[in-house]
Amino acid sequence: GKHGRMVVGQKGVVVLVLGDLGRSPRMQNHALSLAQTGDVHVDFVGYAGTTARAEIEDHKNITVRRIKTLPNVFPRFLYPLYALLKIAFLVMQLMWLLLFKIRPLHMMLVQTPPAIPSLMVAWIVCRLRGAKFVIDWHNFGYSILAINLGPKSALVTIYRRYEEILGRRADAAFCVSLAMQKLLAGPAWKVNADVLYDCAPSSFKRLRIDEAHKLFVKLEPKFKPVAEALNVTLDDTHTLFTIKRVKGKQTEHSPSRLDTYIQRDDRPALLVSSTSWTPDEDFNVLLESVNHLEDVIARHPEQHFPQLVFIITGKGGDKKQFKQIIRERAVNWHHTHILTAFLPAEDYPRLLGSCDLGISLHTSSSGVDLPMKVVDMFGCGLPVCAYHFKSLHELVRDGENGRHFKTSNELADQLFELLSDFPAKKRLSRITKKERVTWQQNWTTKAWNNVL
Repeated sequence: GKHGRMVVGQKGVVVLVLGDLGRSPRMQNHALSLAQTGDVHVDFVGYAGTTARAEIEDHKNITVRRIKTLPNVFPRFLYPLYALLKIAFLVMQLMWLLLFKIRPLHMMLVQTPPAIPSLMVAWIVCRLRGAKFVIDWHNFGYSILAINLGPKSALVTIYRRYEEILGRRADAAFCVSLAMQKLLAGPAWKVNADVLYDCAPSSFKRLRIDEAHKLFVKLEPKFKPVAEALNVTLDDTHTLFTIKRVKGKQTEHSPSRLDTYIQRDDRPALLVSSTSWTPDEDFNVLLESVNHLEDVIARHPEQHFPQLVFIITGKGGDKKQFKQIIRERAVNWHHTHILTAFLPAEDYPRLLGSCDLGISLHTSSSGVDLPMKVVDMFGCGLPVCAYHFKSLHELVRDGENGRHFKTSNELADQLFELLSDFPAKKRLSRITKKERVTWQQNWTTKAWNNVL
């Protein structure tokens, strides 16, 4: 936890992520798995921000160490100066912490991207202290930079060379997909990495109806506009999706144990998409597919089709603009309601565990990273429609545990086909597969036995 103590004989391992620890699920998984081996003490280093999972914050073999970032008080034209100062500030903090505050050091596991300055700092510290330097490749930093600057930018080239040079200096490496492993092993990178697929934490699972009901009651203010549009009254016993039937007298001292929870026959289908509102997730695709879907429904008046409620979770830059576009377009929608929400960490898995279908709009800047959001959805037994890219088939097998779409029209047609028998859900159940492997099984065989 915050003040875990190292026991004599334990190996010291640093897990370093230049990001918000609470929003770094894969690195939290690494830290926890290392700590649970018992003979390792983990210093989990990252930015202040969201709280990590309670089992990490409270673990006796984990010390959470937060580093500060330089606030951006500069005008936009001075951004290059701010970027340099920010990097210098990080380098000083990390050097002080990793060279003098953490004792002893057996190994450092570093997430990339971001690679600057963490890969350079980690390599220098590991060489000075005789520790093992291990990189966990989630994506390529240069490919993310190229979204804004274009692939021919000199800065993109420099970033790529930096990643290549330091990538080769690692003693071991992990990556998130076979496609990425293949790319890293090629002549440009010459990096041997073990594939360690993401798996959802154990808190991601299908919810029982009573658990889902409690969540819907809690989220009642979010659903209120939809309920008003559909003439549904919301209270503690009625949500848009479920009904609680109270039997017997219920007093403070003897709560009834005969309550039953049922799903409403007239419930809307609940769809979820989660985003960081970044350039590599194109929400216009979703909006266009809703327009197309509304047209398809209108052309098939004989076909019963449910109301759809989309919940878009996450927070980030383009959210305000997106909400404005939804408001403008919603006037012409008769079956579709789009809500946005940023949920507390403990409610996000509960929401996924209560939904009917997940939508992934992740397009992958490199073509070889796999979206963690889909992994979480699979953990909750949720089928997924995912935007197609090069290595997606490693995670979403089309027609087996989800569908691939390449255009907004294709997504709309898939939604029409999958949901036209709702709430029977026979069509959805055909592409619902329970993913079997847990992170811990995967990690023990691939990481603990092979590399660490």
